[in-house]
Amino acid sequence: MSSDKLSFRNRMNLGVSDSIIMFLYVIVCIFIYWNGLNGPFILDDLNSFAPLFNIGNSLETVLLNLKRYVIELDRPLAYATFIINSLFSDERTFYWKATNLALHILTGILLFILCEILMKDQKKSRLLAILVSGLWLIHPLQISTVLYVVQRMTILSALFVLAGLIAYAHGRILQRNGKQGIGFILLAFIVLMPLGALCKENALLLPVYALILEIFIFHFKSGSDNKTDNYLVSMFIMAMIIGMSILLITYNTTLLQGYDIREFTLIERVMTQGRVMVLYLLQVIYPIKGNLGFMHDDVVLSASLFKPVTTITSIIILTLIALLAWHIRSRNKLFTFGIFFFFVGHLMESTILPLELMFEHRNYLPSAGIIIATTMALYNLLNKSFFYPILAGFTICLAVQTYLITMTWSSMPSLFSYMYSAHPESKRLKNVKVSILAEEGRFSEAYYLLNTMEDQRARVKRLVVKCLENGKLEQNEIRDVSEKINSSIHSDFVKTLGELSDLGLSNKCQYENNSIIELINTSLKFRIINTFEKHRLFVYRGYHFWDEKDYDKALESFELAHNVYPNDPLPLLMATNLAYKIGDMKKVSVYLRYINNIPEPYRINYKKDILLFEEMLNFKQ
Repeated sequence: MSSDKLSFRNRMNLGVSDSIIMFLYVIVCIFIYWNGLNGPFILDDLNSFAPLFNIGNSLETVLLNLKRYVIELDRPLAYATFIINSLFSDERTFYWKATNLALHILTGILLFILCEILMKDQKKSRLLAILVSGLWLIHPLQISTVLYVVQRMTILSALFVLAGLIAYAHGRILQRNGKQGIGFILLAFIVLMPLGALCKENALLLPVYALILEIFIFHFKSGSDNKTDNYLVSMFIMAMIIGMSILLITYNTTLLQGYDIREFTLIERVMTQGRVMVLYLLQVIYPIKGNLGFMHDDVVLSASLFKPVTTITSIIILTLIALLAWHIRSRNKLFTFGIFFFFVGHLMESTILPLELMFEHRNYLPSAGIIIATTMALYNLLNKSFFYPILAGFTICLAVQTYLITMTWSSMPSLFSYMYSAHPESKRLKNVKVSILAEEGRFSEAYYLLNTMEDQRARVKRLVVKCLENGKLEQNEIRDVSEKINSSIHSDFVKTLGELSDLGLSNKCQYENNSIIELINTSLKFRIINTFEKHRLFVYRGYHFWDEKDYDKALESFELAHNVYPNDPLPLLMATNLAYKIGDMKKVSVYLRYINNIPEPYRINYKKDILLFEEMLNFKQ
């Protein structure tokens, strides 16, 4: 038998072996996530999906709901997948989370394809590409992105970015071989990048990812002439100029005004992000409980470069890592590419935009860069007889840890108990813990925890706990909270005030409506984080005026809620209901006219209620 045939057979056997390893990674990924697929919706899930549970299954209803997200450019492609889930899954979380898991696996396969292209280009083993994608798939860092349903936006964005990079890399390799590859490059930027941005805006970083591919892998070279080189350089320069121009034009509205609702300044956020980036690194290479978790509001703000001192040390560490990667770029291109892939992935959400300081899902795609860099560093430093056993051991450790953590996602109490033990200083987790303790009747423990939080939301939460314990509140207790409001009103405060309002309106807690109305009025005097929260406060106030039988003021509050957030039909429907009950048919007619002037995508879910009121009005007339 010829050596060529032997060589071919060996390559085939290697290909089959590699495919089996990749298949095993996928099976392990499904197994370790299985326990978490029946877990509950959490936090923003219900806010995002509750309106979808009752949309019906007619094509008109589905298209109009989707049109709403298109009109607002509110990540419509991601919401299209949520609408599909709502049609076939209702509120059964298994199918929603299984969809996330399937998309996560598909994203991991795309990561494998990209790494395989890069490994082949650098004459490296295909097995390295499988190890990188497999480690990324089963890494415990990804749990809160996969099992937190609303983070499907992050998964889809990453999926389209990787698909775009694959198309771009394939096109560039064709060009380097003297063939036509511009079609694949255009596919990346004209089709795949916009699709990713319709899921989440950080897909717009695709040109920057492609730029580091050029700098460290392709070197702006083609196999024919210099026209392609000049075209690529010009394209990237123009993309950067356009991006910076948009940033400068929107600087005042996007940045400065955005920081008005934050408890930190632009400078403080940028300094803090140095320490946050080091934490993101540790999440990948040292994934212990304290580094993981979807709640990181316990991150200490950097007041200066030396307060805390880890601010300047973190900046130095990041700078040294970047310089090291740059220094060895010719000797280990894939290591350098991986490091800069990580930095590019955080350009949008971990720099100057007025976002919250840290979230684990922001590290979903960037973590692939650190896994690439770490794998390539170990591959070059270790003897191959040590390298593969070490990677195998690390894979087993990650799989076991991911399996144990996903088990905590099977129920709300177990999930938040785990998260609270990992981040005991998180205010949000403390509030959830207080709710769990109060529901279990452990009121003294709930009060003890509340005493460690002296903020506006904690004061309202204390009233909620007292309601649950005693079934009533004294007027002076509510007034005391009202008098201590002294800063901007955030969504967490409004949500907790909503809990208190619901307890009173459902007669689970006895208190004076006027005292809650006073608390709401005081809140409305301060800056509200966004218009929807202000709208909710007016709605709560309207309910309490209604309960107090002050119908004129109730109608006025519902009208103000509509004026603040005119695309929500609910306040006007409540006003219509109240006007009908008190026999004011003239106002019923006016409110119905206003409701029908709301764009159809926003009122389609209330179509039955609107028709019912119209029939009742016609009957009365």
